[in-house]
Amino acid sequence: MRRGLKTRDDRLTEAIGRTSSRLSRRSALAKGGGFMASAFAMAVLGPLNGKDKAFASSYECHPPCGQTCSGCTPAGGCPSSMVVCTSSDPYGGADGDDCCIYGSGWWYTAGSAGKRHLCRDCRAKFCPCCCNEDCCSGFCACRSTILY
Repeated sequence: MRRGLKTRDDRLTEAIGRTSSRLSRRSALAKGGGFMASAFAMAVLGPLNGKDKAFASSYECHPPCGQTCSGCTPAGGCPSSMVVCTSSDPYGGADGDDCCIYGSGWWYTAGSAGKRHLCRDCRAKFCPCCCNEDCCSGFCACRSTILY
């Protein structure tokens, strides 16, 4: 038998060794690339230093009258004593009042999909409610705890 010929087992063993070596290098390069990208971002953008709110899902709803409702549902629904207030609502949107400015009564906070909250304008079911320069009463907003 000549020395130059290899058995099938020898060729298979070498092929497996080459493949596992390539996979190891790929994963090492991928991890190193991620580290390099984050180091570059840190060098260019600098540390966050408390500016992490720009990347967090904690954006505010800016409720009408500056009031947040209590008893909201996790999905951001109004409490049972309240109804959704829309821009066509005679108490909060019609007549040029600025309490309920959305046609649907809800909107999303700033942020990308999966990192934003749903906000909903609510008003008391049974008014007296007022929404003008002199009086703002009976209105609030709900913010979902679920991310959309």
